[in-house]
Parts: sequence; structure tokens; C-alpha cells
Amino acid sequence: MSSYEMRARVGEDGKLEVVLPSELAGSEVRLVIERVSARVRRSKEQWREFVRSVAGSIPDFPDVVRPGPDSFEHRESID
Repeated sequence: MSSYEMRARVGEDGKLEVVLPSELAGSEVRLVIERVSARVRRSKEQWREFVRSVAGSIPDFPDVVRPGPDSFEHRESID
């Protein structure tokens, strides 16, 4: 059994065009429609306001201190 996954958009008229590989011609198939999360279209001004509201909301990360090359544990050679 083969499965095919694709993303498509339903037209304003509620119709969805599904084009399948020709090897499936004449076959009985099962079609499952799964709605993907609806997107909210925002205007440029709404995006600006969103960016302003989240800008600076993440706290600064502490300085990371990297260990020097001699700080790793010493292991016996496997030779």
C-alpha cells in the first residue's frame, strides 16, 4: 500500500482539486481531509504592533564561560 501526502488550498467556492499520479487511475482510494490550522492574515501595521509588543521580552542570556582545552578529563590511550 502506498500513501501520498500533499497540501492544498480549498478555493473560495469550497472546491478542492486533487490530482493524483496516473498509476492510481481506476483504483479505489480512501481520501482523508485534515484541516490545517487556520492562518490569520495580519496587516503591516498589525505586524509592527506585534513586533513592538514582543521586542525585548526575552531576558538576556547569561554570559557563557567556555572551559579551556585543558579542562577535559584525561583518559588512558586505547593503544
